[in-house]
Formats: sequence, structure tokens, C-alpha cells
Amino acid sequence: QAATNAPRASDAGGMPAKFLGISGVYDIGKHYIHERKRYVHVISPMWIAMGGPDRWHHYSPTRVTQAHTNTRQQNPGMRPLGDVMPPLVLTHSQDDTTVPAVSTAE
Repeated sequence: QAATNAPRASDAGGMPAKFLGISGVYDIGKHYIHERKRYVHVISPMWIAMGGPDRWHHYSPTRVTQAHTNTRQQNPGMRPLGDVMPPLVLTHSQDDTTVPAVSTAE
């Protein structure tokens, strides 16, 4: 009962109330591999914007949610991901050649 009455992060202004992801990059490391296969990694701003490969896991939603889940398994008292993340919808076109649809599917 107490957990259902607990305020969500969005209530405190730290998170959006809802999230709609459209053809997004959700694992930066995997997307960088995709860019390298197409030889566009040399012009991609991702390396600089994300602080290099040592920091990519901090900015990859897939990695952040996996880390939360792994940490919560070690600490059952932690709030579930659904309590700290807003409701979300992810959508992606199968025809996207810049960001593969598998980025959203995974």
C-alpha cells in the first residue's frame, strides 16, 4: 500500500510525466558499432557529445535500466523501475537506415 502512494519522480519535477521515443538510439555502444559498419563514425558527434566510450553506459537508456534492474536484484528494498520512470511508448520504422529498428526492439 505505501509503495502505491509514494510520489513518482515526475511529481517532483525530476522526470517528465510521460515519454514518447521515436526512432531513438537507446544503446549508444551498439549504435556506434552500427555507425562504424557504415563508416560514418568518424563524422558522428556521438563520441564527443557522450564523453567517449567510457561514459556511454551512463547515457544509454538500455544500459541504465539494466543497471537499475541488476542493482535492485541485489537490494530488494530499492524502488521498482516502474516507480521511478515515467510511462513510455517507443516506436520505430522498419525502413529506418540511420538507426536500426532493433535499437528500439531491444
